[in-house]
Amino acid sequence: MQSRIEAVTLRAWLTDGKELALLDAREQGDYFNSHLFHAACVPLSRLEMMLGSVVPRRSTRLVWCDDGSTDLAQRAATRSADLGWTNVSVLD
Repeated sequence: MQSRIEAVTLRAWLTDGKELALLDAREQGDYFNSHLFHAACVPLSRLEMMLGSVVPRRSTRLVWCDDGSTDLAQRAATRSADLGWTNVSVLD
């Protein structure tokens, strides 16, 4: 399942006590320039190699983000769902 969520929803999820992975789909250079607090860098170009070690439980809520100027987060969400993660969202 993929959905789009607003920042208000993300804020609530960060404090609800349930497992959550906030993932930035941009390359490391862009991530290091600026990123959301708590976000881990899992570039789309290396998603298949990294995602299983960063988020081993496929039922964990994944929230993908980028800087808003690309579709990287949406593409990462689609790919992670295709790989078997079951609770995938994109931050609007």
